[in-house]
Amino acid sequence: MADEEQGGDDLEQGEAKKKGGKGKLIVFIVAAVLLLGGGAGAGLYFTGALTPDAQTASEDDEDFEDEDEEEEAKGEAIYVDLHPAFTVNLQGKSKARFLQASVQVLTREPKVEQQIKQHAPMIRNKLVMLFSAKTSQELRTLEGKESLQNEARSAIENVLKAESGEGGVEAVFFTSFVMQ
Repeated sequence: MADEEQGGDDLEQGEAKKKGGKGKLIVFIVAAVLLLGGGAGAGLYFTGALTPDAQTASEDDEDFEDEDEEEEAKGEAIYVDLHPAFTVNLQGKSKARFLQASVQVLTREPKVEQQIKQHAPMIRNKLVMLFSAKTSQELRTLEGKESLQNEARSAIENVLKAESGEGGVEAVFFTSFVMQ
């Protein structure tokens, strides 16, 4: 009889364990649904889809499309590599005495690309003179490097205008910049 009572207790405990397992499963499913829903809501909120400014955002997209059309009208970007890299002595007495910089020029006109290649010796000369007139203190900061980029673009523009009568250089990029 005692065995029968124990067997009955085991059955009740097994059923209780099964119910506890189902309860835990339900809790996990509800938590997962809430987590996914919250993540989706946060994603929509942060992308601006749930705000009243969503219409404004779509209008801004039209502005980006206009910029893309303008860029296509300008033409495809052409990068002219002024190879080999420039290596110059820097002015002043500091630890950094040399500058080595690889330079690429951006234009959108094939004619300007040809002019840059044709006048490369004169352009390289102007850039060597420009780079070697700088000190390492001037070129250590981001502002100094950006200023040098602008000066280099102006120097190239001046050579092209003097030789062909028109410019067309959009930007100058340093693809490598080492001071030692």
